[in-house]
Amino acid sequence: MCAAVWEAALRQLIGDSSIMRGQLEHLLDVAGLKNVRLQKLPGVVEAAPRQSAE
Repeated sequence: MCAAVWEAALRQLIGDSSIMRGQLEHLLDVAGLKNVRLQKLPGVVEAAPRQSAE
């Protein structure tokens, strides 16, 4: 499985620090599995160039 997480989602405070810690620890645990690839998208992502229909 491959998943991408937007950097801002990792920084957005939801609940208190113990909730956030638990969420981030879970992501680290899952990312450590052999069949999982977790990537962080930077805060600003440029759109891919449009392809013409020519």
